[in-house]
Amino acid sequence: KLGVRRLGLYARLCGFRGSDRQWAGQYLALCRKHGWDAASSDPDAKQFAYLVDDEAGGGYCTDDELHELLAEVAAHPPVLQTR
Repeated sequence: KLGVRRLGLYARLCGFRGSDRQWAGQYLALCRKHGWDAASSDPDAKQFAYLVDDEAGGGYCTDDELHELLAEVAAHPPVLQTR
């Protein structure tokens, strides 16, 4: 499952430049928009795929863009901090 931190990493790779606090607000807005229950469970892989495939949404990426993101992550693996 994806959570606020993992989905935030994707958002930052796609160009999100806000603070962690701003991202938390955006994450909650995404949860409301897509019917995800942020309090009890995070979006799963199927829900993430819908987000990425939704051409009208802010999380849309083409297959080529996803391949570029994967290459970037492979070259420079991110560190997900636990809190």
